[in-house]
Amino acid sequence: MESTRWIHRPRRADSDKTMTPTRLALPAGFPDNVFEAIKDTFVQAVTIPSAGFENIAGGHNGVRYRLRACSDYSQEFADSLQRYGDAPPLEERYRQEKQLFGFFVSGLSALESFCFFMFFAGATRNAAAFQTGSPKQIRNICRVTTQAAYTAAFPGDAITRALISLNASPWVAEWDAWRNILIHRIAPGRVFSAAFSEPFDPKIPLPQEHQTSWNLGLSKPALGSTFTSTRLSLLVDELSGLVLAAEQFAKDHF
Repeated sequence: MESTRWIHRPRRADSDKTMTPTRLALPAGFPDNVFEAIKDTFVQAVTIPSAGFENIAGGHNGVRYRLRACSDYSQEFADSLQRYGDAPPLEERYRQEKQLFGFFVSGLSALESFCFFMFFAGATRNAAAFQTGSPKQIRNICRVTTQAAYTAAFPGDAITRALISLNASPWVAEWDAWRNILIHRIAPGRVFSAAFSEPFDPKIPLPQEHQTSWNLGLSKPALGSTFTSTRLSLLVDELSGLVLAAEQFAKDHF
């Protein structure tokens, strides 16, 4: 198993600029500078090295890496759809399905990583509400348990309202359902349809684009050029709101 040895050195007053890491390129609209500052505030409340530090820093990395992956998969899928269409040769069809799988799994992982990050931040202020003392307790950390812990410990805070809103969001519920299908059940087929002239006239060509659906059982969303990009925008907006609520939490409690 890979391990990391953390060495903590106090910063000199003039060292902030040189110690700023090169930033990962993330989707436009995500407040990465704010998120970085929140992480720096939270880690000041834990011992370095410690499990608390590693999990706060790891959750922070998880949000950023998974969000970037989600964005990359979205662009790759849109590029493939534009070049090959929604009924491509088998090898390209495989790549499109890999991109869709990665998009939804990575997107939800970014949200889960944010909640993991906030759970360990909460544990620095109320260890009884945010229990992290055993492997089982850590395994149980998820969006629902994070919301419950913040509701119990900080019922009036903006971060609590943001987590409640997140878990009540219809689009998040849709992503949950689709991710579970992709991970635990099937590689979905596609339902193709084409438009014909009425009455049928063989001299009239079929339209270049025809609607194709992704066969996820009861749900059959239409695949198209904006299928992933519109959902990526929802994710970025949701995460941005969560980060701003976390910023207020940091100001109020740290």
